[in-house]
Amino acid sequence: LHDIEGRIYFKMPQSELLRGLDDIQNRQMASFLAAMILLVIPFSMVANNILQPLKKFMDFINGIKSGQLKNLKKRIALQGYAEITIMANDFNQMLDEIDDLTHRLLETNTRLYEAELAKKRAEMEYLQSQINPHFLYNTLESIKGIAVEEGVTRIFNIAKSLGLLMRYSIKVKEIV
Repeated sequence: LHDIEGRIYFKMPQSELLRGLDDIQNRQMASFLAAMILLVIPFSMVANNILQPLKKFMDFINGIKSGQLKNLKKRIALQGYAEITIMANDFNQMLDEIDDLTHRLLETNTRLYEAELAKKRAEMEYLQSQINPHFLYNTLESIKGIAVEEGVTRIFNIAKSLGLLMRYSIKVKEIV
């Protein structure tokens, strides 16, 4: 049992040697195509149920960010997985709340403005009520001065009495 240093050569046609390789390549290609088809179906479902609604949602948000008030009146309806629908509903509720708060703020500001206007009106009426008695009092004082110059004591005494009565009624806010 000795090693003989020999070689064995086997000669075979190339077509016979690679004969099964074409079948293997065809099976691999078919498996690859089947796997790609199986991957495209879930990917398209994900794209339809997540990516497209998210893109629509982002476009809607960008429309609101543009600052146009008419966009705050719009609401979004998204179809997709439950999470997408919940997100859209919550966002719509947030917009409704913003709208409600905006209306309440405007109503409050309107009421404050009306109250301030009523206060200013009352102040103006009060000032006008103060001007008329002072004007009449000053007029009586002028009559008194003319009566003194002319030496008519009766007119002086009447104007003086009316002036005192008027001064008393201006200072005291009760019925006299």
